[in-house]
Amino acid sequence: MRYFETTLEPNGAQLTGFCYEPSVTLPESEAKPCVLVFPGGAYMHCVDKEADPIAMAYLARGFNAFILRYCVTGDRTPGCPQKPAEEVFSCALADAQSAIRYLRENAAKLHLDPNRIATVGFSAGANLSASLNLLTEDKANAMILGYGAYDDNLSIRDVKTEPLFDKIDQTTPPAFLFATQPDATVPCISTLRMAVQLVEAGVPCESHVFVSGDHGLALATHTTGDENPDAAKWLDMSVSFLSHVWSGENLLWGGLDRKKPDLDTRCDILAAHSQARALIADRFPDQVNLLNANPFFSYISFRRFASIMELDPAGVAAVEEGLRQLR
Repeated sequence: MRYFETTLEPNGAQLTGFCYEPSVTLPESEAKPCVLVFPGGAYMHCVDKEADPIAMAYLARGFNAFILRYCVTGDRTPGCPQKPAEEVFSCALADAQSAIRYLRENAAKLHLDPNRIATVGFSAGANLSASLNLLTEDKANAMILGYGAYDDNLSIRDVKTEPLFDKIDQTTPPAFLFATQPDATVPCISTLRMAVQLVEAGVPCESHVFVSGDHGLALATHTTGDENPDAAKWLDMSVSFLSHVWSGENLLWGGLDRKKPDLDTRCDILAAHSQARALIADRFPDQVNLLNANPFFSYISFRRFASIMELDPAGVAAVEEGLRQLR
């Protein structure tokens, strides 16, 4: 196991990491999927119970885990740069971008898979996670959003964030969302609205609103307080979700049967299928190499790829017919 801390430009945010290292005694020594954790705290501080305990929980489930202590308005959390309220959101977003770039640029050294990075955010950290994945090009491969505030024209403790809903499109990473119905700090309707927007945009997502539990429940175990056995299920649900997204198992949009490729088959599967790849190369020679070269395209269906790239419908229809004949 490797532990490290590094300071990120441009604001001096602190990135903490817990990484598995290759070992002949470990059954799975390939590059690991990873989570990048954004604690909550209303952009005033980074709540400790939504930092290390979250990272440790994912670490125990086979992920490399990283915590970002980003810019906030207060000075209660060591490692978090302090900024005025009017600057905090843009600085925190820059911190998030720096963190995910650092992970991808140092993937080999950190023994992580740069195509399996999930951001995990809570409350204001969930807002930051969603903002990173909707407002910037530095998108993760999936996002886990816990009891977050996402409504347009949102102000969190005098910190003005940016509208999100109109930025959701087919390039938005798959999302797992959870909240609790009694939450009076951030009403669960925010999570429900986000889920509806994702579904309408065709983004793979899973959403849970638990009938009990307060805001800021973190793991919902004795480790983080607010013990709630039902709400605590969110963690393993999120791991299952990521497994489905990154393997494509049982997802209709993934088209996962390698022997029966179609337009809903994932791009990386088509790229590995010699006959299917040849069909696409014949119609779209300039785009075929993108199928498994881009971290996002690898995990979406060819149908979504064709829509995003605005491929010629006649060519797409020809590919579909060719794939049908392969089956």
